[in-house]
This record gives sequence, C-alpha cells and structure tokens, in this order.
Amino acid sequence: DSSNVQALLKSLCMQLSRLYPQDTAEAEDLLPTDFKELCMLFRRQLVEWVTPEQPLYLFLDSIDQLDDSNAGRRLEWLPVRDLPPHVRIVISTLPDDGSKESKFQCLSLLHRRLHEVAPMNFIGVQPCFADGEAVLEHLMSKKGRTLTAVQK
Repeated sequence: DSSNVQALLKSLCMQLSRLYPQDTAEAEDLLPTDFKELCMLFRRQLVEWVTPEQPLYLFLDSIDQLDDSNAGRRLEWLPVRDLPPHVRIVISTLPDDGSKESKFQCLSLLHRRLHEVAPMNFIGVQPCFADGEAVLEHLMSKKGRTLTAVQK
C-alpha cells in the first residue's frame, strides 16, 4: 500500500537492498518495523550505499496522496539534506488546497525544506492544457497513421 508512508519506505528499502547489495544488507525479513529506524535505514541507503558508478534517480509520484499515518504528508521522513550528488529524488505533488488551516500542505512544506537546502533544486511545473486529440493526431501522423471516426 503505497499510500502509507511506512509501507512505501519498506518497499523502497527492499528495492534499494536489491539494487545496492551490501555484506550487511538488511534482508527483507530483517527490515526494521519501527518507523524511525526505517527512516534511518532509508537515509543510510541513499547516503552510504548508492555510488557514483551506479547513481540513483528516485521518482516519487503523488506524495500528497500519502495518508496521515506517521505524518507521511509532513515529509519529515524524506531526506533532503546532505545527499550525495549521485542521488537524485524527483517528487510530484498537487498544489496546496489553498486553506491556511490544513496541516498537510505538501507543496509548501517541500518548497520550504528545499529552499533551506538548495532553492535551485525546486522546479515548479505548470499544468499542460494541450488539446489531447491534437497531440495524438500529430503523433499518429508522424508514423503515417490516423484515427478512425469511431476511435475519436
């Protein structure tokens, strides 16, 4: 269940253990069950296990969809400080909902945390309002194909 931050971290740690095997690597059945220990393992994997020869590009999509368990949307589990240059984390989240009262403003929290570390690492992406049908027709025409009336 990737909407639960603890399950997400466990999955990430297992995958990193497979990608970057260590003599002391935690086996799947030996992964910490305590959330704070799991966060520490995740950070240690990113900082100590990933190498310049085998860099890591980690894409985390829709982090605003995390549930409330372990304050997942507060993003305290996400290491942003002192990561090596060969570790890149790309994160997507919806814009904040606009209410000042909301505890979970992922975009604002992320922007604040990244601004403290390296403001140039924060890149906002505007929504794309392209006409989907026109884009599809263009791509199809490049391959010499077209859509039938039924397919449209």
